[in-house]
Amino acid sequence: MSTQQQPIHLEQSVEEKISGTLFENVHRLIATNPIAQHFFAGQLSRTEWIDFLESQRTQLLDSGIPAADVDFAKRYPGAIESFVSEAYRGDTFKGLLALPENWTAQCHETAQSLAASFEHQGSTTYIYPEEGYLLQTLVKAFTAKRAIFLGSYYGYWAAWAIPAIQASGGSAVLIDPDERCCDLARHNLTKLYPNAAIEVVCSTGQEYLANYDRDQDGAFDFVVLDAELPSDYPDENLRGKGLYFALLESVLPHIADPSLLVCHNILLHDETGSDVMRTAVELNRKELTPFLKIVGETYQFFTEIHSTEGMGVGVYKVS
Repeated sequence: MSTQQQPIHLEQSVEEKISGTLFENVHRLIATNPIAQHFFAGQLSRTEWIDFLESQRTQLLDSGIPAADVDFAKRYPGAIESFVSEAYRGDTFKGLLALPENWTAQCHETAQSLAASFEHQGSTTYIYPEEGYLLQTLVKAFTAKRAIFLGSYYGYWAAWAIPAIQASGGSAVLIDPDERCCDLARHNLTKLYPNAAIEVVCSTGQEYLANYDRDQDGAFDFVVLDAELPSDYPDENLRGKGLYFALLESVLPHIADPSLLVCHNILLHDETGSDVMRTAVELNRKELTPFLKIVGETYQFFTEIHSTEGMGVGVYKVS
């Protein structure tokens, strides 16, 4: 299945005066408040955090934070280390993935490196810290060797994963149809990881995969989805995150056994009580229905991780 119109990214609709990660922009405004400090230390209830954000809403909006993102901030996990550790506990990953050793120091090092050196050049990303931490630990837990990022935007989320891919001797290809985004991704990733095996391709995911030579270039054991089509796209089945169905359908012939699937914006449940979040969940459930069906038929398991924007993690393992 192919689509001709290039995917868009929600990040591109943010007011121009906001640059970098949305989290950094929000955190900068509230970090000195004792209530926020208690929350990020894991010492505040969700209800208290939501009440605090509502008390700060006017200040956040006046500083350029988009209104809906005040509601997304209600989903922040608080203590990031606890969030990641909890994701690996119990039966979440069916015993197939174990939290890597020394993950905390390695993730902290990446976070510091990106904060100091990653250039956003006026663009904004909705990748949140806990999502970067979790992605890196998943790559390391799975010892991924060949990764593909479909809808890579300007490479910020991939930048979290590449240290672990590089450590395993692996390679990564980033696919995005926006040439400016690809140029910025190349600039940052070459600067941050000069010795990593990284390819950035300006293309739609379907076009790239239609011409992919699995025998020559290898099967993908790590697939990341984070692309989107406009809400008025001609094929209503592919609008928004409906595109995930077409992308997964395109990449399935090229995945290894076993392989890991990680998706952004898997937002199927929410407990904040926000009307904005309720609407977002309803839209995601509608758009992702075909994607979730093919995942259910193909992957041994697929689970929703309740990060700020929502993540999905699936394992394909036949043999």
